[in-house]
Amino acid sequence: GFRADFSPTAHILIRARVLHPAIAVGSAVFAVALGRLIAAKRPDPRTGTFSTVLVSLFIIQVFAGALNIALLAPVWMQLVHLGLAVAVWLSLILLGASAFAVRENAPAVESSPALARRVAP
Repeated sequence: GFRADFSPTAHILIRARVLHPAIAVGSAVFAVALGRLIAAKRPDPRTGTFSTVLVSLFIIQVFAGALNIALLAPVWMQLVHLGLAVAVWLSLILLGASAFAVRENAPAVESSPALARRVAP
């Protein structure tokens, strides 16, 4: 299977299989760093929880991908890997929603003095 990845006669998608793990690890490092940065900038319990879930799922996902390769990609493992990818995506969406949510006790941010004059009584 690995010889086909480097064969010049192999289909382009077979040769591109080598890129998937590299892109996955790179995006995992970026998303984990971004998740931690968001949690630090928005000290809200929900944001911290979603950040921790994102980091945990990414770590599990990378190990599941390595196990998928080691087991020569059985269908059940591919489904586990895909399910984890959906969970990672969902946790990333929830982290973003939590980070951008307007809190009731947070002070209002004025974008411009003209807007503040229009809103003020």
